[in-house]
Amino acid sequence: MSSSIQIRPYRRSMSAALRCRLGLCCLAWLHLCGGRVSAQTDAPPTKAEPTQTAPTKAQSTSAPQSEVLIRELGSPSYEGREKASEALLRLGIAARPDLELALNSTDAEVRYRARKILAKVLADDLAKRIEAFIRDVDGKQKLTLPGWESFSKQFGTDKPARELFVEMIRDEGPLVEAIQTNDAKIITEKLRGSIGKLTQRMQTGVFQKTPPSAGQVAAQLMAASHPDVSLDDRQVVMLTQFAYQSAFQNAVRSTQGPSRKLLQQWLVKDSGAMGDYNKLMMAMNFTLPETLDIGRRCLKPDRPGHYRLSGILAVAALGKADDIALLEPLLNDETVGMTQQINKKKIEIQIRDVALAGVVKLSGQDLKKYGFSAAAVIGPQITNAQAFAIDAPKRDAGIKQWREWRAANPPKSGS
Repeated sequence: MSSSIQIRPYRRSMSAALRCRLGLCCLAWLHLCGGRVSAQTDAPPTKAEPTQTAPTKAQSTSAPQSEVLIRELGSPSYEGREKASEALLRLGIAARPDLELALNSTDAEVRYRARKILAKVLADDLAKRIEAFIRDVDGKQKLTLPGWESFSKQFGTDKPARELFVEMIRDEGPLVEAIQTNDAKIITEKLRGSIGKLTQRMQTGVFQKTPPSAGQVAAQLMAASHPDVSLDDRQVVMLTQFAYQSAFQNAVRSTQGPSRKLLQQWLVKDSGAMGDYNKLMMAMNFTLPETLDIGRRCLKPDRPGHYRLSGILAVAALGKADDIALLEPLLNDETVGMTQQINKKKIEIQIRDVALAGVVKLSGQDLKKYGFSAAAVIGPQITNAQAFAIDAPKRDAGIKQWREWRAANPPKSGS
């Protein structure tokens, strides 16, 4: 089968489609690597245009042969254009400099063919580098890929780390390359674009058939963890939804490896009221004690009441006796976190109600002895705060009982 680049659409095999995707990713990387990609259209020309004179040798480091072939991409003869395309493909990565220059040609035919050829050349080169990288399991050959250095410093160089990184490169190459720049503006732009594409897929139903890979989610989490990268509430919510997808979720639950570390790194970053609340739900779902800081952040007085209730439950579930000091001041907080109807009677769940349950739990005592029902359980999964509804007499008695217990059992020095 000929390897030429056809002007008209043709059917690709699955492997060809993957290589095309890699090629387009590689082209996007040119922006980040300093490549000059023209903003001119790359659509097939509707009519012949004058052939652009090829770049001079002073402008290019490619072999002279590629300069001649670039000129032939604009040949009036279809056969000549095809032969030039095939020859440039055979030259491979050595033709890259001249192909990049050709992207700015005034000849639409040259621009179009150069873009298609460059995509395949870069895809083939990257595929070879990836395969060699995968084979170099012990790292003895010191092979690398864009972004690997920064990734390996944070998440290791073992086989699971290498496999996840390869998946990140294959599925989110431009985003990984953006991370390597450490430029918050570039990273933010690429990350928001990536989240937007997956969100669109989710809204159109494609998402269910082809959910995001572990590599896609891992790349997004790594980018979002950058201290100067910010996402709005909706984007944070969407990122948590992506992380719940089976591929990434299974990776997190099955190992203490890089996927879990990436998730933890992102979760502990402050994302505002709504963002932190969604992160808190995820942290509890994955049973990550390292994310206790999220629960603590949700206790801030400026956070909505039901967020604060969940924060208290998280601290109570994941914290230690030392965290009693964090919850004790809330025993005076009469803010209503949520309400519910019991036997047609409106019951308010105040901040101090759940705070009382929290300090009792952290002290190792039985909640039922403080007036709470059997449904009031604090465990790895966040219980609905409604389970901690308690009427005023029981609340007052419970708080009084706690203070008496605390007086008899003061915190140890330094606690």
